[in-house]
Amino acid sequence: MVKNIFNKQYTQYWKEAVNKSVDGTIIADKSIAKIFLDKVVLNKDCISLDLGCSYGRMFDLLSMYSTIVYGVDIDKSAVDEAQKRNYDAVMVSSSTNINLPNKSLNLIFCWAVFEVLDHCKTLSEMNRLLSMNGNVLFTAKNDNYSINDNLAFAAEKNAYLKEFPNSFINIPFLIKNLKKTGFKLEKLFIFKKRGDLGLGKYTEIKDFNLQEFIGYEFLMILKKDKNIQLQNSTLSFGNKFSKNSIGLAKAKGFSSPEKLFRLMGL
Repeated sequence: MVKNIFNKQYTQYWKEAVNKSVDGTIIADKSIAKIFLDKVVLNKDCISLDLGCSYGRMFDLLSMYSTIVYGVDIDKSAVDEAQKRNYDAVMVSSSTNINLPNKSLNLIFCWAVFEVLDHCKTLSEMNRLLSMNGNVLFTAKNDNYSINDNLAFAAEKNAYLKEFPNSFINIPFLIKNLKKTGFKLEKLFIFKKRGDLGLGKYTEIKDFNLQEFIGYEFLMILKKDKNIQLQNSTLSFGNKFSKNSIGLAKAKGFSSPEKLFRLMGL
């Protein structure tokens, strides 16, 4: 499904959405990403990977922190555009089998992409690619957003009806199992409502042992502290539906969010 969806048409849609979101929310740009890259301790000879680079909109930012920047995307048309930037190399690739050597990177930057990937296999590949103490910075959707966040619910419903392969991450479960992936959680930021990421409105979470994290999106900074490969693991950190849509469907007498979404329509 991912290969079919992420194509030239989607890349064009994404370029337009960056300038004007369909629901009026602001898509986070380089100035927002910089806030969080500044929180990562990087060496002066940093080698980075822009994972899910699309047409290269974050290259200029990453080049400020890196002496070498690679790009990877599943869509060839996006890679063709990204090659117009000054990446040291841009490759058409999935997130689970990237043609770079073991322990060759210091930073993997994964912006607005992680929720459509195979989480466990991608983290395993990230672990392979990173040198010890290398960092991952990624954003994703939380499975437990505010019940009053109508824009978040509408976005979830519409994405499902359009067969977009979203997933919603169970943050406590991910944190609990990070050691199995060879990573340590360094920093966690929550964006409470849909659109807050684009506005740079966030809360930094200091207590990683909380059993509940309320917010539509989150950002994690991880550090590699072990060499571990989990290619055959059955671990899953994401759910097809958020807890909110599951709860609402049940409250309205539907057996699943799918049936509720289809009744409501786009």
